[in-house]
Amino acid sequence: MTALWWIKRDMRLHDNIALREAVQAADQVVPVFFDEPAMRQAPDTGALHWYMIQQALQGLRSSLQAQGSELLVWSADLPQGFEELYRIIPFHCMYSEEETGTAWSFARDQEVRRWARERGIGFHEFPHNGVIRRLSTREKRMTVWHQRMKPAPLSVPSVPMSPAIRTLAGRTPLPPAPGKAEYPAAQRCDEDSAQRVLESFLSHRSVNYQKGISKPHDSRSTGSRLSVHLAWGTISLRTVVHQLWQREEELRGEVARTQDPAARTVMRGHQRALKAFSSRLFWHDHFAQRLEDDPSMEFHALNPAYEDLVYANDDELLRRWVTGTTGFPLVDAAMRALIQTGFVNFRMRAMLVSFACHVLHLDWRLIRDPMARVMADYLPGIHISQLQMQAGVVGINTIRIYNPGKQLLDHDQDCRFVQRFMPELRGQSAEQICREALAQTSAPKPPAEGNQMDLFPLEESTVQYRQRVALMRDRLWEIRKSPAGKAAGQRVLSRHGSRFRRHR
Repeated sequence: MTALWWIKRDMRLHDNIALREAVQAADQVVPVFFDEPAMRQAPDTGALHWYMIQQALQGLRSSLQAQGSELLVWSADLPQGFEELYRIIPFHCMYSEEETGTAWSFARDQEVRRWARERGIGFHEFPHNGVIRRLSTREKRMTVWHQRMKPAPLSVPSVPMSPAIRTLAGRTPLPPAPGKAEYPAAQRCDEDSAQRVLESFLSHRSVNYQKGISKPHDSRSTGSRLSVHLAWGTISLRTVVHQLWQREEELRGEVARTQDPAARTVMRGHQRALKAFSSRLFWHDHFAQRLEDDPSMEFHALNPAYEDLVYANDDELLRRWVTGTTGFPLVDAAMRALIQTGFVNFRMRAMLVSFACHVLHLDWRLIRDPMARVMADYLPGIHISQLQMQAGVVGINTIRIYNPGKQLLDHDQDCRFVQRFMPELRGQSAEQICREALAQTSAPKPPAEGNQMDLFPLEESTVQYRQRVALMRDRLWEIRKSPAGKAAGQRVLSRHGSRFRRHR
């Protein structure tokens, strides 16, 4: 019997439930990735994503070849691609992970299920990390999440394949990135790199995790940097959780054995850092679960009371935000970092969304796809949930409006991050950059002539920071305090609120 392993966002051999089940059920397993033209045309898909996919598949192909198997890459929309393969390789069943994606991918999966049913082919899907399909109540989520994380990660199976199919698959090229895009500053994305990143983080980089996580420069090294690997499935969340637990156990032993008070203090600080990281692993699936439970939030505010919130949606302001040319140093540096490297830390992403929605008065739906396209670790569930939360339209979180001047002073006071991604500011001192950035968000009118920085790049009537922030804040609170806003907020909290508790 021949089975297809349909590869989605699970580009790994280790701890892959769909692959393991396929190997156990069939005499021959064909790993296949579909290069779908419809995905290439999707508005949330960018060249950077295909660059990540290409790297991940290259690593996967090498691993398969090392055990005498091969990766098949097929260019076609689905389910037509399955039909074409079926004529060449009459397979009996299909195995894949459950994907929490956009309306497009959901419709695609429905078509694939319909095709498989009509062909009499078994189609088996398995959970993606800790996201739970058809979750009836959030009260059950933590129990199910821990049940999934507790078993040891699956070992790498041997993937059986006939010589004829191996030859056919070996001739199929990897999907190209549009325009042969290259991102030399982007993080490497493959299974081997994922394991190295995890090991380096748990062993030493995480010591300064809490100190550096909010700083755009330091977080590039002290953060876990696992988000890109979790996004494309070059590592499983369960693998991360188990190695984290192992490292925590090692640290407990080291603390108990050491007689040096200074060393013990450092170790206990490391323990606190890993505990903080552990909670963020839970939040990873918490936000993806929202989109799984309520797919309509791709297009509509999770809290319907905010659905009619009025935005200006100025095309020129959108262009400046997308290109990192607003004239606000930290905002522009963060956007340019995303464009060049595919990564900025959580705080900078929150600030970018806040600035777009609360200062430029751009609808969160308008910035959804442009931001997604430049995120190397783009996952629809997390991205859309965070967009709405930072835009303030969920109605159960504190309304946070990030002041880019204060954020610069608090988290990049030496301007290492800003000057790295804004070379035009390298001739100015950090003190001057911070002083003028603070003036942008406090001055009621443009600065005097002769200032070296273009603090208000557009006309005063177009962008005035304090006035525009106050206007949007008032609109958000008016909705939140209204009877409809309060009632809707309670419904959102009941259905989507966290039930987090840490246990093993």
